[in-house]
Amino acid sequence: MSLSTEIGYQRAAFSADTWTWEIRPIVDQKKGRWYWSFNPSVDRSFHGPSVSKGLEFSPNFKLGYDFSRKITGGFEYYGAVGPVTGFGSLA
Repeated sequence: MSLSTEIGYQRAAFSADTWTWEIRPIVDQKKGRWYWSFNPSVDRSFHGPSVSKGLEFSPNFKLGYDFSRKITGGFEYYGAVGPVTGFGSLA
């Protein structure tokens, strides 16, 4: 279990939101050949078009399986559901 935070600057050529802040708790476990992690994040833009959205939530997770010592397969989801004051629609 850990807690990560990042304040960063990206040039506008790479991201319209140039100054951002992210806070991400990470919970993970490896049990036998299985691995899972849940690492949701809350993001905030300080400069750019997303400033008005406030805090945005992203429920990220991973599930993996070790087929051998060198080969692992799995599924990951990284996405955003919108501002914490009202998530976006599924459409």
